[in-house]
Amino acid sequence: MTTQQKKTFSILVTGIGGLGVMWMSKVIACAANSSHRYVCRTETRGLSQRGGAVCSEVRFGCTPLTPVTACGNEDMILSLDALEAVRVLHCLRTDGTLLTNEDFSTPAHLTSKWSAEGQEHEHATRLKNRIGNVLNASPQTIVCFDLRSLARNAGSEKMLNTVLMGAASLFIPVDSDELFRVVSAHVKPEQQAMNERAFMLGREAASCHTEMPRTEILRSA
Repeated sequence: MTTQQKKTFSILVTGIGGLGVMWMSKVIACAANSSHRYVCRTETRGLSQRGGAVCSEVRFGCTPLTPVTACGNEDMILSLDALEAVRVLHCLRTDGTLLTNEDFSTPAHLTSKWSAEGQEHEHATRLKNRIGNVLNASPQTIVCFDLRSLARNAGSEKMLNTVLMGAASLFIPVDSDELFRVVSAHVKPEQQAMNERAFMLGREAASCHTEMPRTEILRSA
């Protein structure tokens, strides 16, 4: 279903504080503004300090729209953390698309508890498998990436968000060249080359999934 047919397109960006969720939503909104008449961006900061859950919604289209959409109406979710992807999965349309990092940050209280029990590895493995099972059971199109590895190949693990933006550029109804231009405009000059590599690596990783009918299974599940 095209943006023109459904009038609006809604994207929920989520992750952990410090990973660049707000940066991503700002870039998407700026890029969408060049080709869509109406654009809204709403932030739900939550525990936005490093380590806290953060999400931001971007909506755009050719008719007036509200800043947020009803639960279950998101066309796309972009997640920098697999556990956060599971937490907001109920927000996604049944025909929606989730692009997510396959890695996740374990909540600090669980890490402390597991460590005290001497079973940190065992519990972490179970959680990893549970995340994979939930995503694999979803009827939506779900694509998982090893964003950290791709970002490392680009030159810095801090480029997680740029890699995900590159992957998203194949799915979002916004001109990909414009999206890359805005991405580049929001990074430091000395990071331009690294930023371009990260964006292109994300696009390359996503290119084989654009025609997938349903779910990309987590390699770790």
